[in-house]
Amino acid sequence: TVLGDLARQGHTVVISVHQPSSRMWRAIDDVVLISEGSVVYSGARLDCLPSFRARGFRCPAQTNPAEFLLDVISVDQSTKLSEEETSLRVTQLISEWRSGSFAGVQTSVGGCIPW
Repeated sequence: TVLGDLARQGHTVVISVHQPSSRMWRAIDDVVLISEGSVVYSGARLDCLPSFRARGFRCPAQTNPAEFLLDVISVDQSTKLSEEETSLRVTQLISEWRSGSFAGVQTSVGGCIPW
């Protein structure tokens, strides 16, 4: 692809994708996940799922990783209870990222800071 060629030539390529396909997900090197205006993860795509798995969030087989991660880091407002539960989860993930305790992984990449 054109963007892949640019990256291989040493150019920095930044894209914003709300919910990439599985194929696009596999083409990404580094990812920044943001929820409620705060970083929840920033690092290598290959380290992303293991980092979330270490926090208790296992991506089911045959599931698009991007869709899975979007579900994990989003607040579900379909019911009051689900909103409270998912808001608490997102707040905890943000707090863990900011404190540097997110599954014991490096919490900055490529100059990105954890908030």
